[in-house]
Amino acid sequence: MRTKDDKINLIVHDDHAAISKAIKNVYGKSKIPQQLCLVHKMRNVIAEVEHKVNIETLKKRIWEVYSAKSKPAFLKLHKKLMKDYYEKETEAMKIFGKIDDKLLTRFDFPKLKTIDIKTNNPVERYNRELKRRTKAVGCFESLQSIDNLMFLIIEYLNQCNGASPTDPHLKFTH
Repeated sequence: MRTKDDKINLIVHDDHAAISKAIKNVYGKSKIPQQLCLVHKMRNVIAEVEHKVNIETLKKRIWEVYSAKSKPAFLKLHKKLMKDYYEKETEAMKIFGKIDDKLLTRFDFPKLKTIDIKTNNPVERYNRELKRRTKAVGCFESLQSIDNLMFLIIEYLNQCNGASPTDPHLKFTH
């Protein structure tokens, strides 16, 4: 997430140590707040559910916790879910129970719609689309040709998601 002055205020990712290390390497000592992708965190918890009949209920309850509007509400819902399911789904709740600061960072941004900073899935979707389309081309004539294709793909995806064209003459019709 960037502001008008092009400063990065928050990075949302799926908590791979390499990503945190890369952030530190790129941005040095300046502390860039990091938010864990709540969708990935939920998937990690659900992957450890032993009794499959609990999956749908747990997904719903976990997302209620992750959709809390404040840190106190999050912690209250988290504690209740842990109490309700720890005995039934111990391994899943061990993962769910780990609350690190990067899980709560979004609450430090009250002016933002928290839905925007719960997941990095839109970025992953863009990356999959870039990979799919460049793979179809196979071999590029030059670096400029791949740059052009990447720009057009991103411009197209942005326009599909409601963004204004970067160039008013560049409008996609289908």
